[in-house]
Amino acid sequence: MENWIDTYSMMVNLKPHAVDKRKGVLIGFNVNIDKIIEINPMIISKIISSEAFDQTDLTKNPPSYIESVVDFFLCLFHSIKHGKADEVLTNSQELSNWIEKTFEIKETKIGGQAGIIANLYSTLGLKQVLLSLPVLDNNLISLLNSNILTLSNSDTGYSINKISRKDDPIEKPLVHYIFEFSTGTYVIGNQKIDCNRANRFILSHDEINTKLKFNVGFLDYCGEFLSEYSLAIISGFHLIDRKMNPSLSFYDVIKPVETMLKKWKLTTPNLCLHMEIASTKDIELRKTIIETLFPLVDSIGLNEQELMSFIEVISSKLTDNLRESMGSVLVFKALNEILNRYPNLRIHFHYLGYYLILSKPIEQRKAIIRKQGLLMSSLLAAIKAEGKEITSLDEIQSASIDISKEGLEDIKQLQEHLETTYSIKNNLLQNGIVHSSSFSLIGVPTIVVKNPKVIVGLGDLISSISIFYETQ
Repeated sequence: MENWIDTYSMMVNLKPHAVDKRKGVLIGFNVNIDKIIEINPMIISKIISSEAFDQTDLTKNPPSYIESVVDFFLCLFHSIKHGKADEVLTNSQELSNWIEKTFEIKETKIGGQAGIIANLYSTLGLKQVLLSLPVLDNNLISLLNSNILTLSNSDTGYSINKISRKDDPIEKPLVHYIFEFSTGTYVIGNQKIDCNRANRFILSHDEINTKLKFNVGFLDYCGEFLSEYSLAIISGFHLIDRKMNPSLSFYDVIKPVETMLKKWKLTTPNLCLHMEIASTKDIELRKTIIETLFPLVDSIGLNEQELMSFIEVISSKLTDNLRESMGSVLVFKALNEILNRYPNLRIHFHYLGYYLILSKPIEQRKAIIRKQGLLMSSLLAAIKAEGKEITSLDEIQSASIDISKEGLEDIKQLQEHLETTYSIKNNLLQNGIVHSSSFSLIGVPTIVVKNPKVIVGLGDLISSISIFYETQ
C-alpha cells in the first residue's frame, strides 16, 4: 500500500504542467447538451406513486429504444439494479417534455465525449483544440470554452477560427438527460431493487449525433493544417440510430469517417488516432465499428460494460465469463483477445479500482511515460469525483491519495496469472509495468473517492488525460 502512495506522491512532484501545450489536438464527433438530474429512492418513489400505470410492469426486461414513460422506467431500473452505466435513445418529444416537467434539472452543461474532452483540454491550457461541431447551435456554443477552435467555411474556402455564436438556432433536439442515481433500496410497488453502486443512466433525445454529423471541412481542408496536430480523438459512433438513418446501413453512415481517417493517416502518418468507446446496444453496429475503425485507429478507451459488449463480437465465451465475474484475469484475457486480432491498438481499460493499458511490446522509457499518464488521470479523476473544478494539471497536488484495496487485489491476482502463464517475473503489483515477447502491460490501482459527487464524464477524462500525457 505504502509503495503506491509513494508512487502517486512522486507523480505529484513531477511538475506535470511542463507538458507541451502548444501541440494541437483534433476532436470529434459527438457534442450535445447534457442535463444533469440527481435521483434517489425517495425521489423515485414520489414520482412513481404519482404516475397512473401498472407498477408490476417496471421489472420486465428493458427495451432497446425508449418510446414511452414505462419504457424509460424499465431502462432506468435495469441500470439501477445492476449499478451500471447505460444509455438509451428516444425520438419522443412528448417524453422529453415529461422529463423536463417531472424532474429537477440540477445543471446544464456541455455533453458528448467530444464536447467534454474539448472543454477539458481547453480549460487545461492547450492552445490548439480543434473541435468538429455537428451544428452551429447557440445553446451548444454557449457551453463550450471560448478558446476552442473550429473550421469555418465561406465561398472562398475554409479557415480555423475560435467558436462564435451564430444567428440561426437549430431546433432539432440535441439533449441528453443524465440521471445520476445513488445507492439505496428503490421500492416499486411491492418489489424492491437494491442498488449497491452509484452510477448514471442516460436518456438521449438527439437527432443530430444519431446521424454522425461532422464538419466536412475536416476532410476537405485537412491537408492545409493537419501537420500542426499530433493527436486526434474520435467518438460518438454508439449514437448511430437505425430509425434516424432508415435508408442507410451502419457502414454507409461510418464510411465518410473511414475515408477521412484514411486521409488523415496518409497526410500525417505520425498523428495518433484515439477512439473513445461507449455503450453500444446494437451488435451489428458494434461489429461495424470493430471491422471498420479498429484497423485504422492507434488507441481505444473503454470501461467494463463496453469491454463486455464489444468482446461479444469477437468471443461470446469471454462475454459469458465476464458476465459472471469482472475479475482482472478475465478482463486481461478479453483485452488480449482484442490485441491478438488488432495488434495496432493501444487498449486502455478503466475500472472502479484499477486501470490497464495493453499493447504490443514498447520500450521501457515509453512504458514509464504511459504509467505516469495513468497516474495523472487517476489523480484528476479523483479531484473531479469530489466535485471540484479542474483548471490546471497542477491541481493534482491537492488530491487525497487513498488507494483502492480492491484494485490492489485485482492487480495482485493478475500478476499471479502472468507469472504462471507467461513466466513474467517483473512485478506488476510493485512496479505497474510488465513486458513479454507479445505484449507490454501497464497497470495501476486507482484512488478511491468514498462519496463521489460527480460521475458523468469521468471515463472520458481518464482516457483523454492518459493519451494526452503519453503523446504530448
